[in-house]
Amino acid sequence: MAIALSLALALPTPSFAAPPNGAVYLDSSQMFQTSSNGRTYICGNLPPWAPGRVVQGYFYGTKKEIKNIDVKLKASRLSSAKRAKLQQTRQTRKAYLSAAKGLCANGSGGGNGGGESNFDSHAMVTATGKAAFQIPSNMQASVNAGLAKWNNTCRGCHVGSAYSLPLKNYPAIRTRIQLSPMLFQIPNEITDQDIADITAAVNY
Repeated sequence: MAIALSLALALPTPSFAAPPNGAVYLDSSQMFQTSSNGRTYICGNLPPWAPGRVVQGYFYGTKKEIKNIDVKLKASRLSSAKRAKLQQTRQTRKAYLSAAKGLCANGSGGGNGGGESNFDSHAMVTATGKAAFQIPSNMQASVNAGLAKWNNTCRGCHVGSAYSLPLKNYPAIRTRIQLSPMLFQIPNEITDQDIADITAAVNY
């Protein structure tokens, strides 16, 4: 299931931070969200199903994150404060892995990408979908409204359906449309609600 920069850049070309080393793009059928003891965990099919989190629209497996921390801890030129912070982060991620490993393997997804859907029966993005696509939780996002906006505003220049858009999360889409050649002005030419709806459409 699908699991998610409000910057007005004056640069001629987009500049996006690279995802963490080992993070992978997974679509909505390859992730699900599950909860236990009041805490929510994200599971991605790497495969097998494994715990992780969504960073910059990519799934970052917890095992890989811990390995990356271990590499950093082996660096000889770490300040004591930096080392202590990394060790604390490692401990937190180990606890997350321990708690979520069984849930990801046998939880609501059942190992088949189950769990709560990213879209409800009216093609509205659910809370899980908002987390996956990084849509602000206080906003609604409609696939139908997004497709209408896509057809009226975007389709003339973009080839293919809305789903063919390579950017899949709200912050990335919001940033990109303000850059050349689109140069959309927010909110005069396109609103944040429009962007949320388009995000829903490209992930449906």
